[in-house]
Amino acid sequence: MLSATQFLPLLLPLLYLVGAIWFHSFGKTSERGTENSLAEVNQKMFGMAKVFALLPVFAAVMLLILQTSAGTVDTGSFAMTYISVGLRADLFASVMAVLVTTVGAICLLFSRRYMAGDPHQARFFKFMLLTLGCVTTLILSNTLFLTVCAWVAMSLSLHRLLLFYPDRAAAQRAASKKYVAARIGDLCLIAAAVLLVIDFGTDQISTIMTLAKSQPVFGVSSVFAAFLIVVAALMKSAQFPFNGWLVEVMETPTPVSALLHAGVVNAGGFLVIRFSDLLLQSPEAMWLLALAGGTTTVIASIAMISQTSIKVGLAWSTVAQMGLMILQCGLGAFSAAALHIVAHSLYKAYAFLSAGSAIDQDKMPLKFASARSTPPAFYAGLLILTASMLVTMASVVNLDLLAHPGGVLLTGLFVLGTMHLISAFFMLEKIDTAAIGGLGVMLLVVSVSYGALHHFAPTLLGASSASMALATSAKFTWTIAIVLALAGVMVIQWMNATGTRPVWLQTLLIHASNGFYASAYADRLLQNRQRPALTSPAITRNS
Repeated sequence: MLSATQFLPLLLPLLYLVGAIWFHSFGKTSERGTENSLAEVNQKMFGMAKVFALLPVFAAVMLLILQTSAGTVDTGSFAMTYISVGLRADLFASVMAVLVTTVGAICLLFSRRYMAGDPHQARFFKFMLLTLGCVTTLILSNTLFLTVCAWVAMSLSLHRLLLFYPDRAAAQRAASKKYVAARIGDLCLIAAAVLLVIDFGTDQISTIMTLAKSQPVFGVSSVFAAFLIVVAALMKSAQFPFNGWLVEVMETPTPVSALLHAGVVNAGGFLVIRFSDLLLQSPEAMWLLALAGGTTTVIASIAMISQTSIKVGLAWSTVAQMGLMILQCGLGAFSAAALHIVAHSLYKAYAFLSAGSAIDQDKMPLKFASARSTPPAFYAGLLILTASMLVTMASVVNLDLLAHPGGVLLTGLFVLGTMHLISAFFMLEKIDTAAIGGLGVMLLVVSVSYGALHHFAPTLLGASSASMALATSAKFTWTIAIVLALAGVMVIQWMNATGTRPVWLQTLLIHASNGFYASAYADRLLQNRQRPALTSPAITRNS
């Protein structure tokens, strides 16, 4: 019999399941109602959506408080031979649970008005709640069997949301690509689970991770399982060239896009972090993460610049962010990747839900000054300034920023991000005292946040930091190459924003706007001949 505290992890997916069942039943009942009762039906659905949006948030916060005060909360396992079901809430899982329920609540509350009047809104809320329930189950699962079930069910439930408007050809095309990629990932995860059970004799994830830490040499099956987990994560996180479905999922309701980009797509990164102790024993699997993540980050960053659609640009931004998260994992910076999930989820949920008002608020595109006002010496000065800030901050908090490749990556990102922030400020048309003060506050916040990330993240999130042993000269070289490539992307963005577009840049942006044709090749493989022509940005050779 579960105690009250042990029952709390089970309460989260249970609330979402109950909500999905209620909307399924209510939807069937409302379909038989009369026209005069539609207002009452909508009002009741409006209220119940709020209930099932906020209750899981409350339960997740209580779980985090309980975990912080009393330690890991474990429901125990209900076991059969090599198959068991159990939930476990450590600090990392508790933080992720609060994140998922919060993002889910935002999307559900937004959906109440967005879907108002839609005759199929009950079906929409049902699959939204089912998807959220599967995600929370995946986060809290402590067994391979339950993890695989939640992983597959999450994908199938999301598929129904992607085809919420099944008569739209673009939705069908994107969903078919997603379905194929998801099934490849599912098969890889299932095979990995079987191999791990055979090698370790248990499907308890916590036990497997404990054994992985103490086991210096792995068998072939465990090394292969690590590779399969990486492939499953790459498929779920839409890494290049398997990213076509994510940037084409635009025919689904906006709350679904927000939930997908802010939550579900992060499942690949979560899987890698959860199995980090296993992956750390397989340098080849870590290299695959680093190579795939770095390549995706650079390609998606260029493609993002070339887009003229706000939502497509945000989709490419998600691909780039997922690539960066995977790269951090490949370099061993699991704590940074975990915080990356939190920050990106909150930002991307807001970005998608506010995309419709971006034009009205005159937020896009940014208005930069003429390129003539920013000579190369200006950027050289920025580099010196930001590097000096970083060195000063590191000396104050006693950080060794270059000890391992993950630290080098974060150092490069700090320098590039701060340079971009300052340069964008000085390119604005109007600079006053208040703006200068605001810039100073932002720089202070960025610096303090970066120092806190390095210092506190391993303790707060409990992610593995044993990656120091994996630091190699080749990984340092790859990290520096990625940082330099991202610096080049930033230069391209500056040139594009200020209207400086030589012929080579115009050609690059045309190819980038089409995602370097990876999605077109996927269409050919799937024998999808109905794809409409891709559009290119409005760039002329004389611009």
